[in-house]
Amino acid sequence: MTFSQVFITQQTSQPQTPTKRLPTNFELGVLLLLFKMIYLLSTNSYIITIKTIVVIKWKCRTYKQ
Repeated sequence: MTFSQVFITQQTSQPQTPTKRLPTNFELGVLLLLFKMIYLLSTNSYIITIKTIVVIKWKCRTYKQ
């Protein structure tokens, strides 16, 4: 959230000119890619944690038996 807020403040500080539209759009695309990467990483870590929990539970069951 803080990263997007910083980006918004930078965008508002820049003068609104038609020449500045292309770089801002490019920056938005880069931001989207970054957010996608962070989202994928978070989901992957979430799946990994679920897998580890399941494995630990399965090992505990086999150990009890």
